[in-house]
Amino acid sequence: MDVFWFNGPLTTKTTKLARESEITGCIKLLGKDKYDSLLPPKAKVEIAKMRTDIKNELDVLRVNGEPIFFKDGKSKNSWYPTLKTSTLNQRMFPPVFVSKTFWKNIKNHGCITAADVFNDEKPYDVFPKFDHLVTSFVFKIMEGTDKVIGPIGIAIPTSGMYNYKTERYPLRSLGVIHMTREKDCLWEILGGFEAYCYNIESLLPEVIAAEEVVAEVTEELEDVSLANESEIVEELAKELDDEKLHLSFLSAAKFLLQDNTLLPMDLGFFFQNYVQKCVTDGVKINLKNTSHKNLKNYIKYVNESRKQKLFSVSAAKDVQMLRSVNFNDEELKAFEPTDGKPSLESDEKETTSGYCIQELFVVTKPVKKFFEAVFDPSVKAGCSFLTISQLQKTIMDYAMVNDLQIQNDRVKIDIDLAKFLRIKDDWENKLQTSRSLAVALTKECSQGYSIKDSDGNVELHKGTIPKIDIHAEKRTNKLVTVFRNMKAFNLQNAKFSSALQKRYAGSAGCFEGRKRATGEMVVEVQGDHTKTIRDFLKKDYGIDSKYVNVSTA
Repeated sequence: MDVFWFNGPLTTKTTKLARESEITGCIKLLGKDKYDSLLPPKAKVEIAKMRTDIKNELDVLRVNGEPIFFKDGKSKNSWYPTLKTSTLNQRMFPPVFVSKTFWKNIKNHGCITAADVFNDEKPYDVFPKFDHLVTSFVFKIMEGTDKVIGPIGIAIPTSGMYNYKTERYPLRSLGVIHMTREKDCLWEILGGFEAYCYNIESLLPEVIAAEEVVAEVTEELEDVSLANESEIVEELAKELDDEKLHLSFLSAAKFLLQDNTLLPMDLGFFFQNYVQKCVTDGVKINLKNTSHKNLKNYIKYVNESRKQKLFSVSAAKDVQMLRSVNFNDEELKAFEPTDGKPSLESDEKETTSGYCIQELFVVTKPVKKFFEAVFDPSVKAGCSFLTISQLQKTIMDYAMVNDLQIQNDRVKIDIDLAKFLRIKDDWENKLQTSRSLAVALTKECSQGYSIKDSDGNVELHKGTIPKIDIHAEKRTNKLVTVFRNMKAFNLQNAKFSSALQKRYAGSAGCFEGRKRATGEMVVEVQGDHTKTIRDFLKKDYGIDSKYVNVSTA
């Protein structure tokens, strides 16, 4: 299941009468007596299959048209109650308690971790502790009172899900799949609901009884350990890569080929120049990361699941040729991409936002003196920052001024240049590429770099490119994520803190670091976000992960 299935529209595909064997999970969760109380005389009990905007169907159990349970269409008995149904039996799942601010921003992240809940703090410490392997009801605390509102959501273990959009959920987290928020597309399908207000004391007896029920319902999850959780994540990642490969193939066939006019075509060429252009996350498909391992196995797998082949492939002189595509295939005809139709235009996109960091080389006095005849007056006048391409041009200009032999981008250097660049290997008898000579010239320059921010402002700096240092540390009873060395990126400000606060639904700010004598300013945000912060900086600020050092807690 995927938390973010429900961000897009849901449409009814089919309905059928429910058999008792199909709904044993519902009866087990709610209890036989309370389940029977939902069924009026001659009630019509049916299962409706809803088409989601991401992947496969969602099953909804309805009694006389009223939704009472729902589940992933692939699952056999993993039913979840609608929030209306959940009020009939608070013993189904234990509670997790979150703040009003966190819940307000739940749509931005969809996941709950131990750092987000108050189950370890008074007066909520009398309830079961947060468990990332147990389905839970979500309650919102009313600060300054002994009351809570809920259940406002149902959260399930993410170890049994994969995230189609961001590829990986945070480890040891719960993902919210139904909530009392109108923006949730399950709102209309499963029925609107206003949560109830409870005193903590009145809720407690129900929760204690819930532990026994949860132990029976989640016995399979209880066997999952931290040791094999990484194996689960790897398997889920492989399933994601398989899905990504298949959707990209469908998209390439339907929207880039459109018909068989361009076929036959080398299957490898089709994959590299058509399929790879249809990936939705910008990360190229690595076939070795899929369960198929190669294109031949993928084509075989797809065709075996159909009465008529989707892709017709034959071998010609050890080359796999794509001969034809069955454009009447039902899945292909119904397929619609989630991120717009692809095109064969260039993959290069103009960067409109984010930071652009470029390595530069600062011209030293010896370099200025040696290349005095070819440098521009601006370089001679003061400190100058040059790119590797500009250094390459300097080498070619030097060769032209000194009448050296030039063939395309290769130069036969003279003894003076060889000595200056410290080239010793047979330079007299062979041509040197201008690129290799420029690389040698960089060793005679000082290091530098430029940073262009999202507003187009460019700053030049001497020295090596800095790296942002990020780590998590404990403050009283809470973990905080600390950002250091942010000055070069101009992120020690309220605007960046506000972005962190919105993304992670926790307090954030810019503070003077513990080493006050240095005058260092740091940025902090509540919670341990070291596993996801690289993706946040890359997506929202264009800062590549190679410029970020993260120390996990």
